[in-house]
Amino acid sequence: MKKMVAGVVAFFVLALAWGWGVADAVEMGAVAPGFSLEDLAGEKIELEDFRGKVVLLDFWSTGCPPCRKAMPHLQELHEKYKDKDLVVAGVSFDVNKRVVERFLQALRCDFTILMDPQGRQTGPLYRIRFIPTTFIIDKKGIIRFRGHPSQLSEKVIEEYLAAE
Repeated sequence: MKKMVAGVVAFFVLALAWGWGVADAVEMGAVAPGFSLEDLAGEKIELEDFRGKVVLLDFWSTGCPPCRKAMPHLQELHEKYKDKDLVVAGVSFDVNKRVVERFLQALRCDFTILMDPQGRQTGPLYRIRFIPTTFIIDKKGIIRFRGHPSQLSEKVIEEYLAAE
């Protein structure tokens, strides 16, 4: 009985931590929630650092097959638009930074990677229910797209790059 009660309590604590009963702060048209995470070099990066640029924010993990499949496409977008004010930033939910570094080296990915072990900070903020999940945040910090990276077209990116 004690184990069952503890399990139910744990379930509700996790549900609240992951956003149940919290206002939906990640609707399209809402301001993107701010955060501060370390990149692979250990430097603190804040979402606010990218204000004035369009941000493609992708939540992923090395252990996720659809995430691994999406990485080459994200790298292509980074290469094509990096000089046109697009920032591609991946938020890795992996715990081991070395695993992430080796994974990215093997795929030759060099866009910004931020570490959020187990998604503890950004998972609840962005209500991440599955990975990969991708957001487009416009130059003013407004969420314009949320979905799977395969649903994201270059036309959408170009539209927000052209906007003031």
